[in-house]
Amino acid sequence: MKATVVINEQHSMLPDQVRVMDTIFGSGEWDEFPVPAAGWSYSEMLPIAGSLIETAETLGTAEEPFTVVFLSPVPAMLKLLAKRSGMEDCRFLDVCVFHNDKREAKELPNGKVIHTVAKTGWILV
Repeated sequence: MKATVVINEQHSMLPDQVRVMDTIFGSGEWDEFPVPAAGWSYSEMLPIAGSLIETAETLGTAEEPFTVVFLSPVPAMLKLLAKRSGMEDCRFLDVCVFHNDKREAKELPNGKVIHTVAKTGWILV
């Protein structure tokens, strides 16, 4: 395992997102880290972030860091891990997020047009 995707347990990855992960990390070289639908409190999140950092220390190297990919937003944990990955002594952890610039227009039954994120066009940043 080279990476883990932080994802709400009620969500699933789009095929394009799976393709991106398989292309970058290899099929079977990443897993999903489920976030409960109700989320975590900050105090619950601290040991979880610590556990991901320990995993990175065990599995990651300076040449091939362990990557935590955020698909579902968990802002406080994203901040904790990103800050740690930016420290000089932490070359074994990388933090990424899925991003998509593409939008699709959809017309609702009432005639209103909304824009949603496209199913394709995902990249890791």
